Amino acid sequence: MILKRSIFTLQLLLISYLPVMAAEDGKLLYGQMCAACHGMKGEGIGNGVFPPLNGSEWVQGDPNRIAQILLHGLKGPMTVKGNAYNLAMPAQGSLSDEGKVAVVRYLKKEFAGKETKFSLADLQKAKIASEARTLQWTAKELLELYPLPKVKSPINNLIMEVYHGKWNEIPDFSKLTAVAVEEEHDGLISLKNINKRDSFGLVWLGDLEIPSDGTYELELMADDGAVVSIGDKEVCAIKSKGRIHHKHVKKGKITLEQGTHKIKVQYYQAQKGKGISMKLTDLKVKDKTKATIWLSDHAEPKKPAPVIDLTPTDGKTRMYRNFINGSTHRTMGVGFPQGHNIAFSTQDCQPDLIWKGRFINAGKHWTGRGQGAQNPLSNNLIKLGQGVAWSKHGKELNLKLVGYTMDRMGNPTFNYKATDMDITFSEQYLSSEKDLTRLITIISAKDQVIQLRLAKGHPPILSKQGATINNLLNIDAPLSIKGDLLYSSINLKKGTNTFKVTYSWKK
Repeated sequence: MILKRSIFTLQLLLISYLPVMAAEDGKLLYGQMCAACHGMKGEGIGNGVFPPLNGSEWVQGDPNRIAQILLHGLKGPMTVKGNAYNLAMPAQGSLSDEGKVAVVRYLKKEFAGKETKFSLADLQKAKIASEARTLQWTAKELLELYPLPKVKSPINNLIMEVYHGKWNEIPDFSKLTAVAVEEEHDGLISLKNINKRDSFGLVWLGDLEIPSDGTYELELMADDGAVVSIGDKEVCAIKSKGRIHHKHVKKGKITLEQGTHKIKVQYYQAQKGKGISMKLTDLKVKDKTKATIWLSDHAEPKKPAPVIDLTPTDGKTRMYRNFINGSTHRTMGVGFPQGHNIAFSTQDCQPDLIWKGRFINAGKHWTGRGQGAQNPLSNNLIKLGQGVAWSKHGKELNLKLVGYTMDRMGNPTFNYKATDMDITFSEQYLSSEKDLTRLITIISAKDQVIQLRLAKGHPPILSKQGATINNLLNIDAPLSIKGDLLYSSINLKKGTNTFKVTYSWKK
C-alpha cells in the first residue's frame, strides 16, 4: 500500500511538470467542442435553448465542477442564471487530458473572469475520485460535491413582515398588523420560508447598495401582485383589482447614485400559485451578464418544456408544422434521416432555412401552449431569405399553396400555383447521404422566362460545382449572381418543364 501511494505521488509530480496547452488552445478547443451549443461568447445558442456560460454560477468557484462535467457529462434539470433547463450534455471523451485542462482554464478566465492553476495533476485526481462513475452527473449530485458559490446580496439589513388576509389588490400594509417579522440573513427577496399557499401578504424592507452611478432597469415578476419602491420612488408595480392567478412581468427605470438606498417590496398572494423575482440591470454596461444584479433568489424558474427531439432515427422523414425561428408563421419543417433539414414556408412557397445535423425540439409547442418560435437544433444553419422567391421581370409572383403529399418514406412534395398567371409548381425533396435534391416540375401555359431566388444575404462564391454560401453550403444549379443575390433564370416552354437544385454541405 505504501509503495502504491509512493508511485501515485510520483506520477502526480511528473504530470505537474508536463507542458499544458496555452490559453489560445483552450479557446480553439472550446470553439470546436462547446460553441455549437453554448456560443463563442458563452451566450447560449438558440435563444434560450442551451444554457449560457458567460457569467454563469456554474463556471464560478471550484474548477473541479467543470472538470467532472467534461469527464462524465451532465443531464437532467438544472438552473442557470435564474432560468431552468433540462438537457443532456455528453462527456467530452474525444478531448485529451491536456485539452480538458486547457478548456477548464479558458472557461474560468473567459467566462468567470478569474485565472485558475488547475493542472494535469488536478485532472488526474478528479479522474481517480470519480473513476467508478459510469453515468452522467445530475445537477444535484454534482452540487453536493462542489456547491455553487454564494453570491453576496446587494441588500443589507433586510427584514420581512408577514401578513395574513384575503386581497385582490395590494392592501395598505401600514394599516395592518404583521403576524411575524423576520430577518432575511441571505439578503434576498424570497418565498422559500413561506409555507402558506394562499391569502397572505409580505413587506420587505432593506438597504440596497448600488455599485455605481447610472440608470437602472428593474424587472419584476410576480404572482399575484407586487410593488417595488427605491427611496421615495415607486419603480415598478404589478397591480390588479381582480385576481391575477398567473405570473406577470413589469419593467421600470430609475436613476441612482452610488451608495445606499432604502428599498421596499410589497407583495400579496391570493390563490393558485405564488412567485416573485426581481433583478436590476445597469443600462450603461453592454455585457448584460455582468450588468444584472439579482435582488431575489429567483427560486421558482419556469418549468422547461420536455425535450422532444424530432431528429429522425427510424429512416423516415419527419415533419414539424409550427413556428420556426427565421421563417414565416406558416412553416413546415422537414427533417430527413440523412441529416438534411429545411423549413419550407407554406406562406411564400419556398424554403426559408436549410441546416445540417439534428432537426428540431418539439417540446416547446407540443406540450401546453408554448409561445414564440422554435430554433433548429443545429448550429449549421443557412438563412436562404424570406419572401416569395419566384419572380418575372422583377415582380414577385402571387403564389398560393394547393397542398402537399408524402411518399412512403415521408419525403414531401409541395404543390402550389401562381394565381396571377397560368403556372403551376410541384416541388419534391429527396435526401441522400451526399446531398438534398429539390426537383421542381413547372407547367406553363406559354413560353416565358421566370427567375428563382436561391439565396440572399450571403455573398456567394461561384465555382464549377455551383456556388458556396458561408463556406458551408454548396448549391448546384444554373446560377447567376447580383450582389448578394443568388438566382436562376429559367426558360419555360409551353407545357411541362423540370428544374433541379442540389444542396450539399462542405465537410
